[in-house]
Amino acid sequence: NRRNATNFGTVESDFQAIRKLIENSEQRLVFQTPYLILTSEAVRMFSKMRKNNPDLRIICSSNSLASTDKVSVFAVSYKKRKRQVKKLRFEIHEFKPVPEDIVEMMPRYEKVLADYNEEFPEFSTRYSTPLPLRNKGSRLCIHAKSIVIDSRISIIGSHNFDPRSANWNTECLLLIHDENFSKDLEKEIGRDTSTRNSW
Repeated sequence: NRRNATNFGTVESDFQAIRKLIENSEQRLVFQTPYLILTSEAVRMFSKMRKNNPDLRIICSSNSLASTDKVSVFAVSYKKRKRQVKKLRFEIHEFKPVPEDIVEMMPRYEKVLADYNEEFPEFSTRYSTPLPLRNKGSRLCIHAKSIVIDSRISIIGSHNFDPRSANWNTECLLLIHDENFSKDLEKEIGRDTSTRNSW
């Protein structure tokens, strides 16, 4: 919890160090998150980044309304899309529920589809029910939380781009300074953002 972490010092300073890495992106910032709801602090950070570096590409991979497992959260996210696209100039790619590369992404998908039975409907809870689709079978949903900075530095963890992760939840992440790994991760996200797999 960032709010409580300031009492200990180290977690807060780690957060600031990671924020500095993101702010210092020079050419391209690529990130993937299931829920794209920026805190006010994040909006200010990205606005400053955009002002200081107009040519910076900020590429985001997230769920579409059809792929999300949290329709209400997507609705909140969607309200902010205009600002994210026009002001912050995010390149937002919304994941298709059944992407063309689904078998490559999930090698056992054909078996899952063959075993699909009306007795076992898609995952739902009283808090979350995916929207119905015309095509039958299981859909895919992005749940990864990853960032790649200038194809050199990667951040992978549990932190969503939303206020809950920033202020309430205890989150963890792995910071990886490895160009080969970062390029591989960026390639994976790039596949998700391709027109075959996202809108």
